[in-house]
Amino acid sequence: MTVLLTGARGFLGQRVLPLLLASGEEVITLGRHDDLDPAAGRLRHVYCDLGNEGSTASLYLAGATLASEVDWICHLAAFVPINAFADRARGAYEVNVLGTIALLHAFARPGQANVVASSIEVLYP
Repeated sequence: MTVLLTGARGFLGQRVLPLLLASGEEVITLGRHDDLDPAAGRLRHVYCDLGNEGSTASLYLAGATLASEVDWICHLAAFVPINAFADRARGAYEVNVLGTIALLHAFARPGQANVVASSIEVLYP
């Protein structure tokens, strides 16, 4: 099976990625950094900054070519501002809400199981 993994360099992602590869999954990472080492040809990377509107628009192009390969999505990427009200609440909203919507629109299919998780904090309006 092929997993689309966001946040591979984050707290959870650094722990989930090796487990996915060890279990034999093909993994497509999606994120701003492409410095992950390919593991036995089972790791590919797609550049995307979920906080950048132009970059999220490119998700649809990537989704058009890769969505049929993706069996499930493990979405662990998030932007966590230091102070949600004064720091960059708008940036957090753009990444965590609008970026997630764009990701799911580009890659999710009806009936597909997906995981969306956060390890640091949950912001309340």
